[in-house]
Amino acid sequence: MTAEQELVEACRQPRTGVAPACKGGSKKKGKCLLKYCERCIRNRYPEIAGEELQEEGWECPKCQNICDCSVCMKNKGKAPTGQKVCPGRKRKGIELQPEDVGAAIQFLECCRLFGQIFKIREGQAEQTVKEIAGGFQLRQVPSVVSDLHINLLSIIEKGKDKACGYPRHGDEWIKKVGECIAKSTLAAKGLTLDCLSQGVSGYKNLTPSCKLDVLNCLCVEALSSQREPKESVAKQENSAANKMEKLLQKRLTDLTKPMEGGESASNEKTEIIISQIQEAIAVQQSATNVLEELGRVSKTALIRLDKGVVYWKLDGYCSNNTNIMRQEFDDENTVNNNDKWFMFTEEEQKVIEDHLAKR
Repeated sequence: MTAEQELVEACRQPRTGVAPACKGGSKKKGKCLLKYCERCIRNRYPEIAGEELQEEGWECPKCQNICDCSVCMKNKGKAPTGQKVCPGRKRKGIELQPEDVGAAIQFLECCRLFGQIFKIREGQAEQTVKEIAGGFQLRQVPSVVSDLHINLLSIIEKGKDKACGYPRHGDEWIKKVGECIAKSTLAAKGLTLDCLSQGVSGYKNLTPSCKLDVLNCLCVEALSSQREPKESVAKQENSAANKMEKLLQKRLTDLTKPMEGGESASNEKTEIIISQIQEAIAVQQSATNVLEELGRVSKTALIRLDKGVVYWKLDGYCSNNTNIMRQEFDDENTVNNNDKWFMFTEEEQKVIEDHLAKR
């Protein structure tokens, strides 16, 4: 830390450009000595930024009891908010507007993790985001965009990777997407659904962020549709194989007991049962692998904890041995995307994981 820098409260980093000294405090504790950098104030507390920072009687977030640093949040019995970040505008070589970055990250990370389930071609996800972010002016929706929607629809509707019979050009697939999202637990707001019900013309009126939100909803629904039937089959196979193994083990034990007259079962019979036991164990292991993979799918899907708050696992974006990001958004505002994103330290992530486990 240089002589010009001071350690600030919110981000715990040595900063220059520290906000004016707080005029708050109490008779018991004396004058407030906490420091906040202007960047933290503007990013985390926009309601007190601007002119208030220059006022003679300015009070810091701590004195106003609105500080959301990890220590204060912990003292209030709440999960840490984390350090606010501004995701880069360029992702995977795609130029993005700031309001589109969050939804684009979600979609690209989901495709990176589950591209095999979605049967997505190499580069298809990136090209789709590029077309959407570019605000295509074509009369019809680009085929790379429509093909991806249709493919996700086919997985949701039939649990198959073969595309349904929706034509890539026209209104049919767009209206079907709207119907699918309307039934989802992640249902989009009225504006999005109204636009989708109008087909191509309505879809083109959606902002890039809304279009990416539609894709993210479809991805989550596609994962859910794959998870339920596979989980049921895997559990049945695991249970049946487990029962078979116990039955064969008992039979093997009985065969290896000396019979009347001192005779024992032939080696051939014993080897057959041992082989069958190994097959049953292999089936159990295969079913367990499927359940573990499905568990990973479940854990990676977004978790809506409270109104306007979502936690994401984004292995390809976070750093410092952390992979959880917190997204805060305005549930009521569907036109202007004012999402805020926060990253966590390793210590904060452990608190967050405990917090999520209790939900």
